[in-house]
Amino acid sequence: HENLKFPKLCKCYSANESYWDWWDQGTREFIQWVRQSDKATGRPFTARYVGSLVSDFHRNLLYGGVFLYPKDSKDPKLPFGKLRLLYECAPLSFIAEQAGGKVSLY
Repeated sequence: HENLKFPKLCKCYSANESYWDWWDQGTREFIQWVRQSDKATGRPFTARYVGSLVSDFHRNLLYGGVFLYPKDSKDPKLPFGKLRLLYECAPLSFIAEQAGGKVSLY
């Protein structure tokens, strides 16, 4: 694709909701927000989580969506998850920004 861009409206979100109980309040509030109906923003978003960062990211890039891998308190040894900066986060962050998306550590 020569000019690949994220769609203007999201259609789905990708997050492993089995960690709901260990997420912070802000993350849970965001997930509740994406589930609420609102025609102006296209909500509710559909939950789509394969468990593979690359495939979830690819679908969200093509059809519009957000990928979350929030920190959780389930395992104190992994307070920020297990995504690798060099091989996963940085390259996909670059692609997301070039396609008009936003990236955040928070």
